[in-house]
Amino acid sequence: MRLVFRRISKAVIRNLPAEGEKSKNLFFSSLHLPRFCNLHDIPSGLTPNFFHFVTFFCGDHADALRSSIRNHAACHSSYQPQSMKSTVMNNLEQAGRLDSASIRVSPTVQQHSNQQEASAASVIFRAGLACGVLDITAAFVTWSLRGVSPYRLLQAIASGLLGVQAFRGGWPTALLGAALHFFIAFSVATVFYAASRKLKLMTQHAIRSGFAFGIAVYLVMYLIVMPLSRIQPTPFSLSRTVIAIVTHMFCVGLPISLTVRRLS
Repeated sequence: MRLVFRRISKAVIRNLPAEGEKSKNLFFSSLHLPRFCNLHDIPSGLTPNFFHFVTFFCGDHADALRSSIRNHAACHSSYQPQSMKSTVMNNLEQAGRLDSASIRVSPTVQQHSNQQEASAASVIFRAGLACGVLDITAAFVTWSLRGVSPYRLLQAIASGLLGVQAFRGGWPTALLGAALHFFIAFSVATVFYAASRKLKLMTQHAIRSGFAFGIAVYLVMYLIVMPLSRIQPTPFSLSRTVIAIVTHMFCVGLPISLTVRRLS
């Protein structure tokens, strides 16, 4: 596209009359897209809107562009990108086409930044929600097979904050347990998203990184968080440990990694 723009602009500047608005208007009215493309070796399939944009842009700034090309050729041996930019700006100002005092930073930069922030929040929310729902569902199923109801399990989660008092608090403590569970899920999703912005392989190899991240979350929860909480310790069980690790791999790490890869 840059090459096409360059060829069209050179052709227009080379053929456009140097002076007189009437002669310029006659030049543009006589342009015929297919014939013009054939004469100046411009690829076919160009849309008329793009062609007209380039030609009229070059026509409006023809004098300034001609002067810029002459100045650039004269100082080619000492060419600097910044000096060339200044030359073009000065020529446009001298031609009366540009007022430097009227230049403003486009608000689209700030809008793009806000969209990125909103997108990050959306990705983290969806990843955390998927993780929280799958993990608590797996916990309900596995613990119900041992005779523990979902109500009791949610109270057990709240006991990490309240201790044994959580089991006497009724539904309020059960709801507190659910809130704590999803708070952890969203926090874990935030950690994965932030790390994936620096390590692209986390989304390029989402399945393997998801499994590894799930195991890491298990180690942090069972070796650091739970010992520091007020949850009553339970005897070691190999079967429960294996089930917990597999659950964290498939219901914590994997849904987060796949969601982040799909939405970011």
